[in-house]
Amino acid sequence: RFCGMRYGQQEGDLSLGFDAYFTSFRSKYFGDEAKRRILLGTFTRMVGYADRYYNKALRVRESIIQEYKRVFANCDAVVTPTMPFISPRFDEIANMSALDVYKADFLTIPPNLTGMPHMSVPCGYSDGMPVGLMFTSDHWNEDVLLSAAVEWEKGFEMKRPEVKA
Repeated sequence: RFCGMRYGQQEGDLSLGFDAYFTSFRSKYFGDEAKRRILLGTFTRMVGYADRYYNKALRVRESIIQEYKRVFANCDAVVTPTMPFISPRFDEIANMSALDVYKADFLTIPPNLTGMPHMSVPCGYSDGMPVGLMFTSDHWNEDVLLSAAVEWEKGFEMKRPEVKA
């Protein structure tokens, strides 16, 4: 998907051939975490590993979908923080461990995994860093999701941080 052929950074000689182009592009533009996740996803779908990992993950995914369905039988949306901790500053990102990076995604994984519509809206700042509020709704209920987020934003005055030139 993120290959530089249809969108994103575009450069390189496509006449090099598929493997050479993508190796060059992904080596240059993908960070370590993106590469790690691509390799992990490829590994889990390989012959001999699909039953052990991928098919098991599909069963877990279905279980999470059913749990969401039970929740949405009683409410229109689930509201959570977008991240379990305050966003790191740019100079702190390079020092984050792989585990810290995975933790940053922790609350967005369930709706991503299940295909539930979700969106994050700003809800303030902590120590000068933005804090997000994530709304998640049931499949095909994007109108509910957007309405909930709009109502939140109507009642919340977002203060913009001072931008230093």
